[in-house]
Amino acid sequence: MKTALDSLPQTIGGPDTADVQGSCLRMFENSSQRLIVHQSMAIEEYYLGITGLNMRWEVIGNILILAAVTLLDIPDTRQLDSDQSQDSSGLCLLGKLLSAADRCKKLCSKEDGNELTICFYYNYCILATLRHDDSGVNLCPLENVSDANQHLVRELWSNVSDLATVIYSGGYNLDPKDGSPLFLRQLRRRCFAATFFVDKTVATFLKRPPLIQSRYCDLTPPFDFDEDEMAKDDFFIGPTAQPVDQNGWAMDRGKLRPITFIRFRFILAIIREQALEVVLTIDKQNLAEQAARVLQEAETTWNARPASMHYSSTLWDQGRDHEEVWSLMLLHLDYWYSIFLIYMTVVQHTSTKPPAIYSTAMELLSTVLIINRQRIRVSGLRTDLSWAFLFYGLPSAELLAHELLRESRNPSSQNAQLPHSELIRNLSVFMSCLDWVAMPAHRNHGLCKQAAIKLEGILDQTLNPRFQQQQLAQSILTADGFGGDGVSNLDFSFDWCQFSNWDPAPGLSALYNISG
Repeated sequence: MKTALDSLPQTIGGPDTADVQGSCLRMFENSSQRLIVHQSMAIEEYYLGITGLNMRWEVIGNILILAAVTLLDIPDTRQLDSDQSQDSSGLCLLGKLLSAADRCKKLCSKEDGNELTICFYYNYCILATLRHDDSGVNLCPLENVSDANQHLVRELWSNVSDLATVIYSGGYNLDPKDGSPLFLRQLRRRCFAATFFVDKTVATFLKRPPLIQSRYCDLTPPFDFDEDEMAKDDFFIGPTAQPVDQNGWAMDRGKLRPITFIRFRFILAIIREQALEVVLTIDKQNLAEQAARVLQEAETTWNARPASMHYSSTLWDQGRDHEEVWSLMLLHLDYWYSIFLIYMTVVQHTSTKPPAIYSTAMELLSTVLIINRQRIRVSGLRTDLSWAFLFYGLPSAELLAHELLRESRNPSSQNAQLPHSELIRNLSVFMSCLDWVAMPAHRNHGLCKQAAIKLEGILDQTLNPRFQQQQLAQSILTADGFGGDGVSNLDFSFDWCQFSNWDPAPGLSALYNISG
């Protein structure tokens, strides 16, 4: 992208209207032509073919969106270093960038897609989760939203659909076999991996089947090395000097590259797709067997990850880069959340109550609480953390709180796996976190406050059996309350979103941007 930015003066030519019009016409002509590549093409040659006088609209679109996403972290009152004769506020410039990006996307939709188009549409998806911040309208699931919010959700779904369309129409769901150079094959795999993950993330939130399904794709993840490494003259893949092992991971296992996270994120997206198939399938007849198979495959995949991709809370205090540790933690949460979805679906639709559901919930809850312990470090990385507590923490916290309540009513059926004292402490800390992760002016403040009150009510009844209420606090996860056999009465399957009005945009964008 730096090459494209550096070539903009050559692309535009000058400030005169005639120069700009000429540049636009030239970009229309460039974008209408297919990119010509050959097997011996070097990265520099490829860059020259898409920048400067060869600039294309899809490259301009990527520049506009990356600039807009960057501006979202700049306070509105900050004056930018631009033409002082114009309104140079961040908000004004952001509006112009958004408008230009929208128009650029319409232009690109008229041409055949390529890997640059996929990058553009992918970045546009990230922007779609953030741009409503200026409208003051929350993004909510389809089942319980206003007309304005439905429009925003439809826009998000439409953007992912556009991504899927470019992937399928251009054949990017299949590993390239057209004699493309190595770096371009790597770029296409990277684009597909990123898109595949976005598709599963949005499908999870909207409770919709994924648009890009693995059964129609070559699931070859990108190799674990970056473009600058491929640009070296001595870089090659051969029987005597392989930079990656047989599974595609870099041989220098201690180094984590941006592509390392994208690669592993793609692998976790395959697990999430299998979890969604368990959750969303209409035929639940063989659910237990299907879930057991998916869980076994997921565990095998998870255990095969390189040691460098292992997350532990101790990493925060080992001098590691905080952004790197944060990314590892999100991947850790993403995996265990997929497992949690499967277990909850099994409980909901069968008479089985897997004991591992509680250890999974405790893993999610304890990991989320690390954010509280590392609050200063994490707040320097992300300005909004409420989504992590609501998405990963709240379902697991309520499940565990319900189990404690059930056991308090049936002491003879206590679960030996639950460390009651530790769990009560964690739930208490979680409730206190809900007070600071979303301040009064934050859109998620109301839900965090409501969740804290209801969890407090459950704990009060657990710790004081004589505690009386005329009406039990309703569960955030279900309208059926929490009486009876705890877990078996919970109607999870994403339905907890029906009773909430939380804004997931920062979370979606954070997941999209895990170290790359």
